[in-house]
Amino acid sequence: MNGTRKYALLVILLILATYANSFQNEFVWDDGFLILENSSIMSWKYAWIHFAVDLYHSFSNYYRPIQMITYMIDFSLWRLNPFGYHLTNTLLHIIVSLSLFMLLKLLTEDARIAFVGTLFYAVHPAHTAAVTYIAGRADLLATLFLLLSLLLFHTHFKTQGKYAAVFLYAGSLISFLLALLSKEIAVVFPAVILCYRLFFISDSEVEKSKKSIKFHYISWFVIILCVYLLLRIHALNFQEQEIPISKYSLYPRLLTSLKALGIYVGIVFLPLDLYMERNIPYALSFFERDVLISGLLSLFILWLAVRIKRISKPAFFGFLFFIISLLPIMNIYPLSSNMAEHWLYTPMVGISIFLSCSGAKLWDAKKGSRPFLLFFILYYLIFFSYRTVDRNFDWHDEYTIYTHTFNYSPKSIKIINNLGNLYHARGDLHMAIMFHKKALEINPKEYRSLFNLGRDYEEMGELDKALIEYNESVRFKPDYAKAHFHIGNIYVKKGEYDNAITAYQLAVQHDDFHVGARNNLGNIYYNKGLYEEAKNEYERLIKINPYVPDTHYNLGNVLRNLSFYEIAVGEFKEAVKLAPEEALYHFGLGTTYGKLGMHNEAIEELKEAYRLKPSNVEVLINLGASYFYKGDLSSAEKEWRKALIIDPQNRIVAKYLENISP
Repeated sequence: MNGTRKYALLVILLILATYANSFQNEFVWDDGFLILENSSIMSWKYAWIHFAVDLYHSFSNYYRPIQMITYMIDFSLWRLNPFGYHLTNTLLHIIVSLSLFMLLKLLTEDARIAFVGTLFYAVHPAHTAAVTYIAGRADLLATLFLLLSLLLFHTHFKTQGKYAAVFLYAGSLISFLLALLSKEIAVVFPAVILCYRLFFISDSEVEKSKKSIKFHYISWFVIILCVYLLLRIHALNFQEQEIPISKYSLYPRLLTSLKALGIYVGIVFLPLDLYMERNIPYALSFFERDVLISGLLSLFILWLAVRIKRISKPAFFGFLFFIISLLPIMNIYPLSSNMAEHWLYTPMVGISIFLSCSGAKLWDAKKGSRPFLLFFILYYLIFFSYRTVDRNFDWHDEYTIYTHTFNYSPKSIKIINNLGNLYHARGDLHMAIMFHKKALEINPKEYRSLFNLGRDYEEMGELDKALIEYNESVRFKPDYAKAHFHIGNIYVKKGEYDNAITAYQLAVQHDDFHVGARNNLGNIYYNKGLYEEAKNEYERLIKINPYVPDTHYNLGNVLRNLSFYEIAVGEFKEAVKLAPEEALYHFGLGTTYGKLGMHNEAIEELKEAYRLKPSNVEVLINLGASYFYKGDLSSAEKEWRKALIIDPQNRIVAKYLENISP
């Protein structure tokens, strides 16, 4: 095994070792909406929808279709087993780290330097917010495609074949496009490409490339970026649902970003207190202590980078990569938060290049510093690995991550809401109400808090109070499908079915994939005898998610009432296939076989239904009827007498027995 493969294998093994304890973690935080409650990832018929809606289906302005496509792949493989999703995130992190290793090897032509820089990146505990947290996958994907684009861009200049060069260049462009469709941070990549060309590609190589590409090397990157921005501004701009306009002007946002930069540098080198919801107070003056310290630190880093530039172009490129990657998260454009640990996932590529290349120069120039550098490398390798393993435990389940984060961000509405929801799930509704009211004290117009409080009241049976909170929620967020759905549920409990229909229709109007609203609409239509309307809802549900047996059963019942017996048999069979231990599905299939005169098949299914639920009188009545119509009167009488033992007063059974008595 050559050195490169050996180093790559060590990187893989180290990542697997540090993230192994995350494989048993549950779905947490936004994983619930993006995966557990997201019917749009459950059928490939609707893969296209992710290219037309925002990530949270009207809750955000995040456009990340590639992230959702990967969830569809995971669902196809693992259904709702969190192990598979964690495995995918870890594998993506491995590929990102190996891509960084290849880039560092190209820049330094030294596998050892590339290995050290990759180790720093691979086990850094700040990455747990992107790797261990399944919903953080966008950072993994965007960084992966950006690195692939850079590697292909480099290779296309070095290849001798004209068609191979065009193919590699096209691959670089496609990778850049996929990065844009993974996360918005990719918008700055043309600047990285420009820096890379100026530092590492000679003019003669550029001239040779132009003969193949016919355009300036960066032209198509800019064209793709412009088309993307135009689409995002016009056709794919979701701000009309929720406009994230900051109440702070550009100047305090930039001052706060400067303060955040100091915190980011601290996280890079001493990642002790890691937590989500890391919003920091906005700075209003440059002379605030934290801003001044971060400003001085920034000047020192800049001075150091200029010094490094003279002795190492790769190290200076790493510094520029870091700075350019930070630009989208510097709050120039108002963001939902003013800093977050997982935002470092892409910029840390630049830090790893900078540290490994500058460290290599120091290693060669000053032999006396080698023991210190070796100690530094080993210390951080052990320290980072330990912190990563430890941080993975924080993400184990919703209780561990919410309580850990609450200790650091006790005034975060999102965390307070999540803790309230956690207590709701545990059945401690009084604690849930306390937390949700606490969130509303911070922001009385926060529609999610109003919804959560309504849900608490609904669970307690206080329907009028719940309805008030739900209506307040949709007053501040008219397109909030979840609130409309629960309003419909309350009207069902009150017996006001027409109002329930209106509420459910609003829910599916604002979220076409709201399974609960469509299912309940179908049920109401069915109970009202509106079978065509019920059929349409159930068929739509099956297209969204074909893996719910109850939907197939419900559709089978509708089709049977419409006298489409043969088609109904197909739906009942599908329900049985998905849940073979459910007696009700066998019963539905058996009685429909009876309608078709297929009495042998009916008997087999009804026998299975009886085996699964021997106390069901209806099963025995229909089983006896199947024997009766088959002409086996003794078996019919036997089944009906079994039914009488369970229900001696059953008049239907008594009448059947009278008809066959001599």
